[in-house]
Amino acid sequence: MIANNDTDLVQECLIGNTKEFEALIDKYQKKIFNIVYRMTDNYDDAEDITQSVFIKVYEKLNSFNPKFKFFSWLYRIALNESLNLMNQKKRLAELDADFITQGKSPEEIYDELELSERIQDALMEIELEHRVLIVLKHFEGFSYQEMAFMLDISEQKVKSRLFSARQVLKNVLINRGIVGHD
Repeated sequence: MIANNDTDLVQECLIGNTKEFEALIDKYQKKIFNIVYRMTDNYDDAEDITQSVFIKVYEKLNSFNPKFKFFSWLYRIALNESLNLMNQKKRLAELDADFITQGKSPEEIYDELELSERIQDALMEIELEHRVLIVLKHFEGFSYQEMAFMLDISEQKVKSRLFSARQVLKNVLINRGIVGHD
């Protein structure tokens, strides 16, 4: 059987079809890596955590509740794994900005990379609880409902905490001269 959605893929995995688990990995590995990388700011850690996430997913696949999106369940595991590693290490690394945007002048690319590095540095300066919210909402584009599920809090708490996180980041950006006062 060729599964066409995440729930079908999970069901096929549960009956022993390992090819379908490979399909889930192919579908989500890059997305998981990206969010973990944004959380840890370390390429090697992000690779390790991404691998660990898929091992955990495989081990706990039978606990997946199909009434929720598989994607959200997977990201919740990734988030928890990231937080676990970061709590163990208690260290931060520099952003690796080895990407180039096509169609822009070298000056524009440099300015964007510099701004991106400054924003990433500011993001790494705020507390992890705030950083998680900003990354999930503004870098990964999750809805409040998805964030509430991943963080195991109410949507109202997500909104309230995200507001506070934005204020904290804004103050850091202002103090660093990256943005001006309103």
